[in-house]
Amino acid sequence: MKQFGPGSNSPTTIFIISISIVILLIILHIFGILGPVEGAVVRVFSPFQKYFYATGSKFSGSLRFFSSIKNLKKENKELYDKVSSLTFENSKLERLEKENQQLRDQLGLIKKEEFNLVAANIIGQDPNNLIQFINIDKGSNNKIEENQPVIIANNFLIGKITEVTPTSSKIILITDSYSKINAQIQEAEANGIVKGEHGLGLMMEMIPQDKIIKRNDKVITSGISSDFPIGLYIGEVEEVNTADNELFQKARIKSSVDFKGLRVVFIIID
Repeated sequence: MKQFGPGSNSPTTIFIISISIVILLIILHIFGILGPVEGAVVRVFSPFQKYFYATGSKFSGSLRFFSSIKNLKKENKELYDKVSSLTFENSKLERLEKENQQLRDQLGLIKKEEFNLVAANIIGQDPNNLIQFINIDKGSNNKIEENQPVIIANNFLIGKITEVTPTSSKIILITDSYSKINAQIQEAEANGIVKGEHGLGLMMEMIPQDKIIKRNDKVITSGISSDFPIGLYIGEVEEVNTADNELFQKARIKSSVDFKGLRVVFIIID
């Protein structure tokens, strides 16, 4: 049979001795016998406790600092996104306000009682200038049809509708070589035909030789053709070409319309 002794170091022996010491220390603590010893231990380890507490506090503070930086970066990102979104919306509102102001300005110069008009925004333009046309955001859903005249402020004629879809249309400009308009030089009461010159300008042909044409005479639609009502403004005479051996005279017409700067147009749907 195995005996317990001073030289014994079996796990069971060590466990029993440890339990006994713990119980003894508890009993001595309860009766206050260990009071002086505990005070001395506290005094010895107090500086270390303060050091570890301070170190722990600094470490905890560092963690909070880095956490705050992370949160600030997140908040800055959210604020940046909001500012970007607001900047975009503000730019959009400014653009819409500018377009609305242009529309109001033009409507104020249009004689609305004369025509039934549909306003449209330009959404495309011939990039090569081979054919003078523009696309608009209104179509058959808005009563747009082929051959309807297109004007801007002060009843300036700019072209007519050539193609129509339900939601968009194409306008051929009066400066295109395929454009032909029955026109009249107002002061001389001289009729003729205004043709486009590949985007370079306008030429009025078939003007009778007996008519006296002057520079700056106004040119309007004559109303002879069913495509255009009478009185739409085309431009002014810039130069007159007369030859004695010709049956008709010609006149170069200058339009004051900035065709490349157009933004809003009006279609006469009557």
